Amino acid sequence: MYSLGFQDQNLPLGVSSVYVEPFVNDTHFVGPELDFTNHLVQEFQRSKVGRIVGPDQAEAVLKGRLISIQRIKRPPVAQSRNLNRPRAQGWANLPPGTRITTEYLLRVKVRLNFFHIKKQKVVWTQIFTDESIYPSSRLALKNINTALPNYNDSTEKRVINQLSEVMMQEAVGRLTESF
Repeated sequence: MYSLGFQDQNLPLGVSSVYVEPFVNDTHFVGPELDFTNHLVQEFQRSKVGRIVGPDQAEAVLKGRLISIQRIKRPPVAQSRNLNRPRAQGWANLPPGTRITTEYLLRVKVRLNFFHIKKQKVVWTQIFTDESIYPSSRLALKNINTALPNYNDSTEKRVINQLSEVMMQEAVGRLTESF
Protein backbone atom coordinates (compact mmCIF):
# COMPACT_ATOMS: atom_id res chain seq x y z
CA MET A 1 0.00 0.00 0.00
CA TYR A 2 1.27 3.47 -0.87
CA SER A 3 0.60 6.62 1.08
CA LEU A 4 1.44 10.28 0.72
CA GLY A 5 2.87 12.58 3.34
CA PHE A 6 5.04 11.92 6.33
CA GLN A 7 5.25 8.48 7.84
CA ASP A 8 6.58 7.54 11.23
CA GLN A 9 10.17 6.43 11.10
CA ASN A 10 11.08 3.58 13.39
CA LEU A 11 14.17 1.54 14.02
CA PRO A 12 14.06 -2.26 13.68
CA LEU A 13 12.30 -4.19 16.47
CA GLY A 14 11.22 -1.03 18.31
CA VAL A 15 14.77 -0.06 19.26
CA SER A 16 15.04 3.50 20.59
CA SER A 17 18.70 3.76 21.65
CA VAL A 18 21.64 3.08 19.36
CA TYR A 19 25.40 3.08 19.70
CA VAL A 20 27.16 4.09 16.47
CA GLU A 21 30.46 2.24 16.37
CA PRO A 22 33.27 4.08 14.59
CA PHE A 23 33.52 2.95 10.97
CA VAL A 24 36.17 0.41 10.08
CA ASN A 25 38.29 1.61 7.16
CA ASP A 26 39.40 -1.13 4.74
CA THR A 27 40.79 1.38 2.23
CA HIS A 28 44.21 3.00 1.84
CA PHE A 29 42.66 6.46 2.28
CA VAL A 30 43.35 8.08 5.63
CA GLY A 31 40.51 9.60 7.64
CA PRO A 32 37.24 9.08 5.73
CA GLU A 33 35.93 6.73 8.42
CA LEU A 34 35.60 9.80 10.66
CA ASP A 35 33.44 11.58 8.06
CA PHE A 36 31.15 8.57 7.74
CA THR A 37 30.84 8.04 11.50
CA ASN A 38 30.16 11.73 12.16
CA HIS A 39 27.62 12.07 9.35
CA LEU A 40 25.77 8.94 10.52
CA VAL A 41 25.53 10.32 14.07
CA GLN A 42 24.44 13.74 12.75
CA GLU A 43 21.74 12.16 10.60
CA PHE A 44 20.36 10.22 13.57
CA GLN A 45 20.30 13.40 15.64
CA ARG A 46 18.65 15.36 12.84
CA SER A 47 15.98 12.75 12.14
CA LYS A 48 15.26 12.11 15.85
CA VAL A 49 14.56 8.50 14.98
CA GLY A 50 16.55 7.17 17.91
CA ARG A 51 18.83 8.30 20.71
CA ILE A 52 22.58 7.99 20.21
CA VAL A 53 24.04 6.58 23.41
CA GLY A 54 27.19 4.88 24.67
CA PRO A 55 27.75 1.16 24.14
CA ASP A 56 26.59 0.14 27.65
CA GLN A 57 23.24 1.97 27.32
CA ALA A 58 22.35 0.88 23.78
CA GLU A 59 19.71 -1.59 22.64
CA ALA A 60 21.47 -1.92 19.28
CA VAL A 61 24.79 -1.20 17.62
CA LEU A 62 25.15 0.26 14.16
CA LYS A 63 28.41 -0.98 12.64
CA GLY A 64 29.83 0.61 9.52
CA ARG A 65 32.60 -0.57 7.24
CA LEU A 66 34.23 1.49 4.52
CA ILE A 67 34.71 -1.26 1.93
CA SER A 68 36.33 0.63 -0.92
CA ILE A 69 37.16 4.02 -2.37
CA GLN A 70 38.16 3.95 -6.00
CA ARG A 71 39.81 6.84 -7.79
CA ILE A 72 39.28 6.24 -11.50
CA LYS A 73 40.96 8.38 -14.13
CA ARG A 74 38.42 9.45 -16.67
CA PRO A 75 39.54 9.04 -20.31
CA PRO A 76 42.05 11.77 -21.09
CA VAL A 77 40.34 14.54 -22.95
CA ALA A 78 43.60 16.30 -23.64
CA GLN A 79 46.65 15.22 -25.58
CA SER A 80 49.48 17.54 -26.59
CA ARG A 81 49.58 16.23 -30.18
CA ASN A 82 46.26 17.98 -30.71
CA LEU A 83 47.93 21.23 -31.75
CA ASN A 84 44.79 23.00 -32.93
CA ARG A 85 43.88 23.90 -29.34
CA PRO A 86 44.29 27.55 -28.30
CA ARG A 87 47.75 28.51 -27.06
CA ALA A 88 46.17 30.05 -23.97
CA GLN A 89 45.50 26.54 -22.65
CA GLY A 90 49.23 25.81 -22.76
CA TRP A 91 49.05 22.84 -25.12
CA ALA A 92 51.82 24.06 -27.39
CA ASN A 93 54.21 24.03 -24.42
CA LEU A 94 53.72 20.39 -23.46
CA PRO A 95 56.02 17.63 -24.74
CA PRO A 96 54.62 15.65 -27.70
CA GLY A 97 52.43 12.70 -26.68
CA THR A 98 51.59 14.11 -23.26
CA ARG A 99 48.24 12.84 -21.98
CA ILE A 100 46.48 14.78 -19.27
CA THR A 101 43.75 13.47 -17.02
CA THR A 102 41.27 16.29 -16.71
CA GLU A 103 38.86 14.64 -14.27
CA TYR A 104 38.48 11.71 -11.91
CA LEU A 105 35.60 9.55 -10.80
CA LEU A 106 35.54 8.78 -7.08
CA ARG A 107 33.42 5.75 -6.13
CA VAL A 108 32.73 4.89 -2.48
CA LYS A 109 31.24 1.68 -1.09
CA VAL A 110 30.19 1.13 2.54
CA ARG A 111 28.31 -1.55 4.45
CA LEU A 112 26.14 -0.98 7.51
CA ASN A 113 24.95 -3.65 9.96
CA PHE A 114 22.29 -3.07 12.62
CA PHE A 115 23.09 -5.47 15.47
CA HIS A 116 20.37 -6.10 18.08
CA ILE A 117 22.10 -6.64 21.43
CA LYS A 118 19.42 -8.75 23.23
CA LYS A 119 18.84 -10.99 20.22
CA GLN A 120 22.61 -11.16 19.57
CA LYS A 121 22.15 -10.98 15.81
CA VAL A 122 22.31 -8.64 12.84
CA VAL A 123 18.72 -7.69 11.98
CA TRP A 124 19.49 -5.37 9.05
CA THR A 125 22.38 -5.02 6.65
CA GLN A 126 22.83 -2.87 3.58
CA ILE A 127 25.56 -1.89 1.15
CA PHE A 128 25.65 1.69 -0.16
CA THR A 129 27.57 2.87 -3.20
CA ASP A 130 27.83 6.39 -4.55
CA GLU A 131 30.17 8.27 -6.83
CA SER A 132 31.16 11.75 -7.90
CA ILE A 133 33.24 13.27 -10.69
CA TYR A 134 35.70 16.02 -9.88
CA PRO A 135 38.18 17.99 -12.03
CA SER A 136 41.90 17.49 -11.76
CA SER A 137 44.21 20.42 -11.26
CA ARG A 138 44.72 22.56 -14.36
CA LEU A 139 47.94 23.44 -16.15
CA ALA A 140 47.82 26.72 -18.00
CA LEU A 141 51.07 28.60 -17.55
CA LYS A 142 53.87 28.53 -20.10
CA ASN A 143 56.78 26.23 -19.19
CA ILE A 144 54.90 24.68 -16.28
CA ASN A 145 54.01 21.04 -16.75
CA THR A 146 53.35 19.94 -13.17
CA ALA A 147 50.41 20.55 -10.86
CA LEU A 148 50.07 21.26 -7.17
CA PRO A 149 50.12 17.75 -5.65
CA ASN A 150 47.93 18.72 -2.68
CA TYR A 151 45.09 19.84 -4.96
CA ASN A 152 43.93 16.31 -5.74
CA ASP A 153 44.27 15.21 -2.10
CA SER A 154 42.23 18.11 -0.72
CA THR A 155 39.66 17.78 -3.48
CA GLU A 156 39.32 14.04 -2.84
CA LYS A 157 38.80 14.66 0.87
CA ARG A 158 36.12 17.26 0.12
CA VAL A 159 34.33 14.92 -2.32
CA ILE A 160 34.50 11.98 0.12
CA ASN A 161 33.07 14.22 2.85
CA GLN A 162 30.19 15.26 0.58
CA LEU A 163 29.52 11.66 -0.44
CA SER A 164 29.56 10.52 3.19
CA GLU A 165 26.90 13.06 4.10
CA VAL A 166 24.59 12.04 1.26
CA MET A 167 25.17 8.33 1.81
CA MET A 168 24.47 8.47 5.55
CA GLN A 169 21.24 10.41 4.94
CA GLU A 170 20.19 7.62 2.61
CA ALA A 171 21.30 4.99 5.11
CA VAL A 172 19.14 6.31 7.96
CA GLY A 173 16.22 6.65 5.54
CA ARG A 174 16.54 3.07 4.36
CA LEU A 175 17.08 1.74 7.88
CA THR A 176 13.83 3.26 9.08
CA GLU A 177 11.61 2.87 6.00
CA SER A 178 10.65 -0.76 6.59
CA PHE A 179 10.06 -0.73 10.34
